[in-house]
Amino acid sequence: MANEIKVKLEEVYKSLDQLNKTAEGLSFKTISLKGDNVLNMAEKMDQLNKDINLLTEEYKSLLKVNLQLTKQSVNELDNADKDVASSYK
Repeated sequence: MANEIKVKLEEVYKSLDQLNKTAEGLSFKTISLKGDNVLNMAEKMDQLNKDINLLTEEYKSLLKVNLQLTKQSVNELDNADKDVASSYK
């Protein structure tokens, strides 16, 4: 069939698992620059570091949701394919 879509489930799951492991490893380590420093720039850098850390955590959370939804979609595609195949037998 020329219009056939082939999905290699094992490869998809392997890629999604690898992406999940990568997402788990995402972290942004910061150190406070403020200390005894009274410079305004140090305070701004500390705030930027906090913001980056927060964004990284939010990104990880959204990525995990996306991975779960992708797995669910692949499972549904596989089930639909099996249902269609069984209806032709």
